[in-house]
Amino acid sequence: MVHLRAAGFISGNPTDAALLSLPTNTWGGFMGVTTAVMGGNLTGNKVCLSQVPGSSAISIDNELDDGLGISGRMRATIGTSGVNTYPSSAAGPVCSEDNVYTICYRI
Repeated sequence: MVHLRAAGFISGNPTDAALLSLPTNTWGGFMGVTTAVMGGNLTGNKVCLSQVPGSSAISIDNELDDGLGISGRMRATIGTSGVNTYPSSAAGPVCSEDNVYTICYRI
């Protein structure tokens, strides 16, 4: 991220480190890539977004996957509004409009 920021491809301070170096998404959460195993044994490279409102998580899952959040290529981890929650290796929930999520999609 340092090089992308220094080159002006993404906004932010190129001297930021760790979580602060990650770009933000539409909902103010972080966006990143992980190889960590997700709930239900989802392996491989995944793009993750934190602080995603439930209605958006449902919409994204319906558009890109099976609409469940607990199976397929997209998995969800329940988060807390205003907090960047790490993706979980535990089996995730079926998404609800009442919650905020960290969602990950295997690429």
